[in-house]
Amino acid sequence: MIVILLGTHIYMTVRTRFMQRKTFKAIRLSVTKDPDSDGDISPFQSLTTALASTIGTGNIVGVGTAVALGGAGAVFWCWLTGVFGIATKYAESLIAVKYRVKTKDGKMLGGAMYAIERGIHPKIGGKKRSMKWLAVLFAVFAVLASFGIGVGVQTNAISNILDSAFNKSLVCDLGFINSSKDTDITFDGYGKIYDENMWTDFSAQSDDDYIYINNSNNWKSPCVYYTTNESDEWVGVGMTELDDQPNVFRASVPDNADKIMFTDKGISLVSLIAGLVTTFCIALVIFGGIKTISRVCEMLVPFMAIMYVVGCIIILIINGDVLWQTITTIVTSAFSPRALGGGMTGAGIMLAARYGVARGLFSNESGMGSAPIVASAAQTRNPVRQALVSATGTFWDTVVVCLMTGLVVVSSCIKNPDIDTVNIEGGRLTSAAFAQIPIIGTPVLVVGIVLFAYSTILGWSYYGERCIEYLFGKKGTVPYKILIVVILAIAPVVSIDLVWTMSNIFNALMALPNIFAIIALTPVIVKETDYYLYGNRLDERDTTPIPTVNK
Repeated sequence: MIVILLGTHIYMTVRTRFMQRKTFKAIRLSVTKDPDSDGDISPFQSLTTALASTIGTGNIVGVGTAVALGGAGAVFWCWLTGVFGIATKYAESLIAVKYRVKTKDGKMLGGAMYAIERGIHPKIGGKKRSMKWLAVLFAVFAVLASFGIGVGVQTNAISNILDSAFNKSLVCDLGFINSSKDTDITFDGYGKIYDENMWTDFSAQSDDDYIYINNSNNWKSPCVYYTTNESDEWVGVGMTELDDQPNVFRASVPDNADKIMFTDKGISLVSLIAGLVTTFCIALVIFGGIKTISRVCEMLVPFMAIMYVVGCIIILIINGDVLWQTITTIVTSAFSPRALGGGMTGAGIMLAARYGVARGLFSNESGMGSAPIVASAAQTRNPVRQALVSATGTFWDTVVVCLMTGLVVVSSCIKNPDIDTVNIEGGRLTSAAFAQIPIIGTPVLVVGIVLFAYSTILGWSYYGERCIEYLFGKKGTVPYKILIVVILAIAPVVSIDLVWTMSNIFNALMALPNIFAIIALTPVIVKETDYYLYGNRLDERDTTPIPTVNK
């Protein structure tokens, strides 16, 4: 998928003659209303609704993961992916608007499913064939993706970050015992577990049969995770409470374990309340339809993005003495190993590029076919005009917001070498980097993740609703919204690992038909671009009739 998506980004950049150079013109168009044109919402509302889904936890946690796995150079490759991705977002939005349809009551419908059905008719055996089956597949995969990456993952992220922010007293004493030598449990000063931090020198205790924690803070279902020298994969082991010693839990891990980490797999009250509040707030908006969703996103997205970027700028000012070193480290690490913070060495070109590109692709969703669904609802004079507006979404998402996160993470690691950049997990690297900044660091991170995740749910619920309407008509939208609310309510209290895996699969599956549509309709994209963009006709109206469908 990395090869396919990045290859498409580069291909469309060449075919559109580097349309990225028109980005600032596109930004101006994004705040220009076009009320006399066909459409349901303004271009700016369309953009902010699309940004609601793309500016999410990937911009914060995803960047930290890229740095943890690929080194500081991953930030460079993530940023470069965004630059090239602008062309693909432009192309997919162009064909979505060009081949959109409208219902009998005048509501606009569009996206990759309509572009495939109406725009692609290959000749097989001398006859034009319909590709509607591929359009149906795209819609099905998009609906399934909306349940996972659009809803389940995001509400789980909200509950987790709030739980971590408010449950600061999770502290457990750590102890060991060798049954052949000892009879009593002794918590012998090997340290405490604070906020699920790793204790990394477990190999020194390889003779011990059991590991214990003194559950003084009443964890509901403690679990220990371990890795071995042979594998970096974390393996979970449940802990058993001792009959004769309440709140003392025991687990057995292999002799070759070299790192351990504790977590509470129980359901916390904070997570439960956060999930219910999120469910209520989302339900109020999504049952109001696209106009309500777009109005909320129009107010929320600029606020949350500006707040987060300003917070990052303040942190970068505080880290100003290492800012130039941060930039040079990112650039040089993209092409050669370079030390970072407390000992992380650059992972080399291949790993830096792999994780940087992967997180960039995940963050901006260029090529996935999601944002063009809402672009089709915009009031616009011609497809190119709205495609330019939609393309700015990738600019703001990856070129600006992801870059700001990357600079904060890398500069904080350089300035605070005590951050364990070798062993820490990616999401926690972001938290550790922001936590180094007094007063504002952690609040910026917590509020940013909550708002970003909330807005992502709004955007993806609309995408899923439009795909449901394509598959089943308007009668399918209410059951879909009810199912969204149910998933919102249960997601904070279920294991999210499987949801992440399935979401990634469905994201890839919905991207493939969309990429096919972009490549197949490239001649149309080039023709429209030459006529409207490079022919200086952006103010000209496209008079092509928009078909009416019975939905």
